[in-house]
Amino acid sequence: QKILAHPDIRRLPVRPSAYDSLPAGYYNPFAAAAAGGLQFNGELARPRLALSSAVFQQMLVEPHDELKTLWQRIRAAEASGKPVAEARRQLEIPPITEAQAADEALRSQFAGRLEGHQLEQVLAVEAGWQQACAAQRAAVRHLLDGVGA
Repeated sequence: QKILAHPDIRRLPVRPSAYDSLPAGYYNPFAAAAAGGLQFNGELARPRLALSSAVFQQMLVEPHDELKTLWQRIRAAEASGKPVAEARRQLEIPPITEAQAADEALRSQFAGRLEGHQLEQVLAVEAGWQQACAAQRAAVRHLLDGVGA
């Protein structure tokens, strides 16, 4: 189990005891779960799976190259001590809220979406998410430029 933590392998051991001898700061999913950091409600998530997938697509997949560059800039700025906490926070905000994701009318627009159905109104909703995410990324670029990052 310990060999899984080797830098060439980089996998998480499945035995909790394996983390006892790993370096301080090594991510321990058992400790994170005990602290409440890995709470997942499958009953809540299941009805909005297609909606979550569409949000993921617009927020993270489509702009992947741009996001990669922004995150590199944020990490480099953090390493040099520049104040970029707001840029990080902005980049982590999804285009819809928890309450919106719980809306049955919105979720019903995405029913069957995982099977490949494309609906005009769904695409319009997603276009709004694209615009919101693009504006967010522009704001993050502006924040980073402002601190010389």
